Amino acid sequence: MTSTTSSLLPPRLCRFRTYGAAHAGGNDKREVFDLLAGRIRFSRLKDFNDPFEGRPCAVPAFSDAGSQRAAVLKFLSDFYRRTRGLSPTEARKLSETNLRGKTQQEVVDLIGEQLIQTASSEGLHICCLSDQTALSNPLPWSHYADRHRGVAIHFSTARAPFSFAFPVIYSQTYPEVIVPRTHQDPWEHVERIFFTKSALWAYEHEFRIMRVEWTDPERDPRAISLHVEWNGATAVAPGDAVVGITVGAKMEERDKANLIARISTEFPHLEIWQARLHRTRYEITSDRVR
Repeated sequence: MTSTTSSLLPPRLCRFRTYGAAHAGGNDKREVFDLLAGRIRFSRLKDFNDPFEGRPCAVPAFSDAGSQRAAVLKFLSDFYRRTRGLSPTEARKLSETNLRGKTQQEVVDLIGEQLIQTASSEGLHICCLSDQTALSNPLPWSHYADRHRGVAIHFSTARAPFSFAFPVIYSQTYPEVIVPRTHQDPWEHVERIFFTKSALWAYEHEFRIMRVEWTDPERDPRAISLHVEWNGATAVAPGDAVVGITVGAKMEERDKANLIARISTEFPHLEIWQARLHRTRYEITSDRVR
């Protein structure tokens, strides 16, 4: 697992959050200051607000049924040998038993469903962020920052775990994953399951960081640690990973004054920006106030 190249990874990413929303009971304020302290929570795909997350379309690697069945049989046998410690003969016998009576399409669909279940597993967590391009778009502010009364927090991609972020690919159709996955580039396989979503969400300019918790001798250990400490599903980033905050254009003056005063005391190094409604366009601009 490697971080993205400089051509793909912008210098900063951000996360939109509510601040002082009436329904939050103060929890959103605590979360904002957790984020300013570098504590950022990762979530499971099944908890996302888009039911299409992690639902690729599985397709066979070969059009010829014999070649496809042989490829799947080898894949399953290797999998059982690695994960269950079976001998080659035992692994092949178990694979043949599991394939018996199933058509090629049934096997592809079965493995595709297993991929969806894996994507929603307890041991896999994702952190969603946005390129700073999203700061000028009114929609993220409306959807994730309490109708422009919240904030956007800025993170440096020069620091972990943000250096491990990858851009989301937006698509009109489900991404295709090849069965068995050994006939598809490993990163392309991951990208299509975890880093692809509907083009309807393109306004978010989203980047994602993925963390896995299960132990696999073939897995890069950086995919587990991301070079930071962990408290459950919360990454504890270094203090200089957080570089600034943008205050929403419609934040109440009292909330704004309290927020800026507290930041000045606890995080004096942070940049503070004020979002404003553009005078002539449906756009958000920002001015640095500290």
